[in-house]
Amino acid sequence: MKYFKYCFLIVIFGLLAGCAGDPIQDNLYLLRSDIQANTSAETDATEVSINLVKVASYIDQSGLVLQTADGQVNVARYHLWAEPLKYGLTSYLANAISISSGKYVHISRLSSDKNQKAKIDVFIDQMHGTADGKAVLSAVWSIAVKGEATKTFKFSNVNELNESGYPALVESQKMLLEELSKEIAGSI
Repeated sequence: MKYFKYCFLIVIFGLLAGCAGDPIQDNLYLLRSDIQANTSAETDATEVSINLVKVASYIDQSGLVLQTADGQVNVARYHLWAEPLKYGLTSYLANAISISSGKYVHISRLSSDKNQKAKIDVFIDQMHGTADGKAVLSAVWSIAVKGEATKTFKFSNVNELNESGYPALVESQKMLLEELSKEIAGSI
């Protein structure tokens, strides 16, 4: 009888030790362009600025978002943005628009900054993955140039993931943001 108790205790301790293994690690993703704008040249910070970047509330959180069905989304628990999404997007877009336009794009910290010749406002309406392996990006941007009427533009595109998984989703979303940046640069 004691033999069975000892065997039982050994099995229980073995199971408990297995459950106490390594915890699941968070995977953090930093939204930064792979190409940096040339910052060694003299820049004119009064030319173009990103004034405001807003994101839809369902993606304005730390986890990457995956649409699992029509109208249903799942927010990842262990695949997270390393910084608030709107800050990462602002920095990414400013750099990518600078590269595409050849003009320095300043990140305006004050919405009332009157020195800018052109101000860009961006609203990201959709930025998520889909259950069938795609990345979706939809955005609206407006450009206010001094002395001219504000112009509004829309961008929407879907990109196939190169492989499955959240790292591939982040890379595909960056490719879509590059396309958006080129369109914004072309409208300046």
